[in-house]
Amino acid sequence: MAAPAWPAQLSISWLVEHAFEAMTAQDLERLVALVTPDCDWVDSGTPVRGPEQLRGYMQGFYTAFPDFRLAIRHAVESGDTVAAGTRFTGTHTGPLRLPSGEVAPTGKSISLEGCDYIEVEGGKIKSWHSYANIAAFMAQLGLLPAPAAGAAS
Repeated sequence: MAAPAWPAQLSISWLVEHAFEAMTAQDLERLVALVTPDCDWVDSGTPVRGPEQLRGYMQGFYTAFPDFRLAIRHAVESGDTVAAGTRFTGTHTGPLRLPSGEVAPTGKSISLEGCDYIEVEGGKIKSWHSYANIAAFMAQLGLLPAPAAGAAS
């Protein structure tokens, strides 16, 4: 499926919203059509370069979390940039590939807040950097001890 035409009268937030919708719909064709050929995508320190690496990276998340959801909680647009507070939810029912190795399914549900910083150039996403509390993510999967009571996540 081709990326939807970007109406000139709409803000770059429109393009970013479509990217979030494509991710939640697990529509990789639509997602990769929204990024530049040299897109710089960094997810909590893990670099992904260009549409084909993005396709493989996201497919790994869809395999690990078949009910993957990524929602915008709030967003601010400035020039060619959108900063968005986000929430990722899903249930870990498939193998999860991490830089340190593969994590077997835990059956645990995840709800993780983060912040995404997205830059648009020429009507496509040029850069997407996601920041999330990886320790909280690992604790929710049962791979690290839960934070102490009163600790921020």
